[in-house]
Amino acid sequence: MERLQDIARATTMAMQVTKAMGEGDAAEMNEAMLRLAQERLFAILVDEKPDQSPWEIMPKITRAVTELSKTAVMQAKMREDMKAKMLARVDAMSRGAGNDKKIKKALQKVREEIYGL
Repeated sequence: MERLQDIARATTMAMQVTKAMGEGDAAEMNEAMLRLAQERLFAILVDEKPDQSPWEIMPKITRAVTELSKTAVMQAKMREDMKAKMLARVDAMSRGAGNDKKIKKALQKVREEIYGL
């Protein structure tokens, strides 16, 4: 019964994170969930009176930390790839604008203010 309550609590927390993110992108949501999971793992590691011996749960924690690390690296790579694609598109549009200074200025503003490039 306690396990079901833990799952319900985790589900509620995930829904709250989702609501707080609003229309934010999935990478931001995943980052928030990753941080939440890391915080929970840390709490387990420093628990002075764990339900199980640390030696029993350490393999699971180690695996979870490894998976979380892989996820963080994949997310960083995806962000960098997306940033490169956006930069390439803005550059292509700028080249397509020829000598039109108004369009080039607008694209530079898009690059800096919207994409942060």
